[in-house]
Amino acid sequence: MLCLTAGATNPAKHRALRSTRRTIAMATQPKEVPSSDTQTAKAFLAWASAPSFPKAFLLPGGELWVTQQQRDLEGNKQRVFTSRARLSDGKLPPFGVESRGVSLSVPSPSGRRLLVVRNPEGSSDATKGGVVLEVWAGGRLAAEVEVPASVHGAVYADGFLESCSWDAEEERLLYVAEAPPASRTPLWGGRLISNAPRDGSGWRGVGEFTEDWGEQMSGKCTSALFVLLIADGAVLPVRGLPPDSSCGQAVWAPDGRSLVFASFAHGAQHFNSPTRRLGLVYCLNRLAALYRCRAPQLDDVADAPAEAAVLLTPHRRSSFAPRFSPDGKTLLCLSAEPAVDTGAHNATAELCAAKWDTDACHNWRTVVAAVSAPDSPDGFPGLYCSSWPRQPWVSDTHVVLGTTWGSGDAIVTVEVSTGALTRVTPPIAEQGSWALLDVAMGHIAAAVSTPTTPACLAFASAPNLIQWTRLEPPPSEPLCSAWLAASSALEWQLVACSTRGVEGILLRSRGSDTLAPCVVVPHGGPHAACVAGFTASLAFLASQGYAVLQCNYRGSIGFGQQDLTSLLGKAGRQDVDDVIACLDAAIAQKLVDPTRVAVVGGSHGGFLAAHLIGQHPQRFYCAVMRNPVTDISSMVGLTDIPDWCFVESAWLGKSSYDESPSSEKLARMRAVSPIAVVNNVRAPVLMLLGAKDRRVPASNGLAYARALKHRGVTVRTILFPEDEHPLSKPRTEMESFLNALEWLNTHQPK
Repeated sequence: MLCLTAGATNPAKHRALRSTRRTIAMATQPKEVPSSDTQTAKAFLAWASAPSFPKAFLLPGGELWVTQQQRDLEGNKQRVFTSRARLSDGKLPPFGVESRGVSLSVPSPSGRRLLVVRNPEGSSDATKGGVVLEVWAGGRLAAEVEVPASVHGAVYADGFLESCSWDAEEERLLYVAEAPPASRTPLWGGRLISNAPRDGSGWRGVGEFTEDWGEQMSGKCTSALFVLLIADGAVLPVRGLPPDSSCGQAVWAPDGRSLVFASFAHGAQHFNSPTRRLGLVYCLNRLAALYRCRAPQLDDVADAPAEAAVLLTPHRRSSFAPRFSPDGKTLLCLSAEPAVDTGAHNATAELCAAKWDTDACHNWRTVVAAVSAPDSPDGFPGLYCSSWPRQPWVSDTHVVLGTTWGSGDAIVTVEVSTGALTRVTPPIAEQGSWALLDVAMGHIAAAVSTPTTPACLAFASAPNLIQWTRLEPPPSEPLCSAWLAASSALEWQLVACSTRGVEGILLRSRGSDTLAPCVVVPHGGPHAACVAGFTASLAFLASQGYAVLQCNYRGSIGFGQQDLTSLLGKAGRQDVDDVIACLDAAIAQKLVDPTRVAVVGGSHGGFLAAHLIGQHPQRFYCAVMRNPVTDISSMVGLTDIPDWCFVESAWLGKSSYDESPSSEKLARMRAVSPIAVVNNVRAPVLMLLGAKDRRVPASNGLAYARALKHRGVTVRTILFPEDEHPLSKPRTEMESFLNALEWLNTHQPK
């Protein structure tokens, strides 16, 4: 049966949700609420209530400015709140202050000032005016500036192009915002053109289509740089920026008179498509370069010719995230050159350095190069990072980076002159994943979690950076400690496979005497990773009696460049075999029940789920797919990343990229797609789709569901009208996994 529903699909689950959160609107009139449904909803809410730590800033005096994030089901968004902790106290304060209507908040390095950015809410139009910039200092609002649309649109707070850099005196702020668009059409009249009002009122046509940056960046077309002069309350645009590009990640040069920033070309020249804008989110294979330009001054003549920005990295196709050394003599940056070379969306990163002399840099060199393969099972696999703290120097000689290392995130220090690298966090199997948050004044701040325990904060201090101190959470309250009790009932372990680069993470109930049914979870990407950190939805499934097996197949980051590129042209075959190998390893170690195995995956993980039930129909009793790739040949003309269709799966190569692929190329794409083995599928399928997904358009999943229905396979499809590719809105996440659990339970062999 094919059931298309917008958002809510299960009345019982909705009634259970209403019993726990009274103000959430109901799609149906409530009837008697089964107690099991109520308890299941409460179980999910318990896990979902655990906050995360997306940002933290180290301040003088041993203080840590902490930003926490928690799901807000009523508002269907993330609730953000901040607090200040003193490292010497060794604990977090019992509560923070919620930041409503705040898009970005960044304290100055001295901790004396705070920038608060309020973008217009309720609009996806990044060009919309009315941005408010607030500077708080001295216990009060010191400055407030409303920026009209004629100056710039929304301030970028996306975590990648985003920038907020204070100058040395903390009197000027450098940030990134949407450039004002050119006027699209004339101002037309009212009912009759001949009777157009003389006062200028009327309406405008939609105008010419303008490409944006795709998935999760809809409406963001051109990012530009701006400087806020706090004392004058003036916002000045940075002039002379490179044409046909978006700029971000900007920092002040040591002299305070110039700026250094990353520029991302709008065209895909390395894919022989200079006129096509490809999606940016999760894609490090885009052309990027560093530039220097002059900082704007209040007395600049508006109509004077702008001084063009100077290219600093003429010999590299990927350079971004610039950072200066404390003495101003060295400029560092990250590079994804291996991703540009291969066309893979992610690859091993490189750390590069150059000597800085006034307004120029010289003698670029590679400090940490890409690693083909680790020299030992626990050896360094290379850098896998796309960003780092605003000031990564922990001493005059060493910088700190966060990187994926095997099946977890780790923190490393690098001696810049020699490239010597040291891991300063424990092995993944011992203490889980460590996410780098900030570096300042000889301290490192991190968020550490495991698959069974939500994140907590930890810090280390120079010179001994391997002795970590954890900040104790506040005393538990009955209303917010349910997940603490639930986490103690779970356990996790790494699952080793005989094939290098294939590793699993198993999460299950503690001390069970019987083999639990297994849910296989391959990650998306494909060049991403399952890391041994906390994921509320997977902890929820494990707490409901399932052994959750996350799979890092060859092609995942964190295992070396050789393993990563080995997947190119083999997607749908090599990665499928690796997931089966991971499952077989868990079965051989008697960790899961081989007769009750299901698969849950999103994006490329959904691609693998569809392939697994098509290539190995006898091994999986049901599947749940979240925005899956099911037919590459039909996706190529609709997705914001058509390059993936040529490079990652069919291995037609970068040079074969074409906006109108031939029938032969389309046939090759279809042949390696799950739709090619759809006739083999017997397992019931739950399809979860986002109507606003621009990466894998919903039409891909809908067509696959219809094909299954036509063949008599049990199918249920849920369409979320306001969601993009991640399906990450809090209500969507809850709906998805409550329905996924019901699907797993309903079809599980008895």
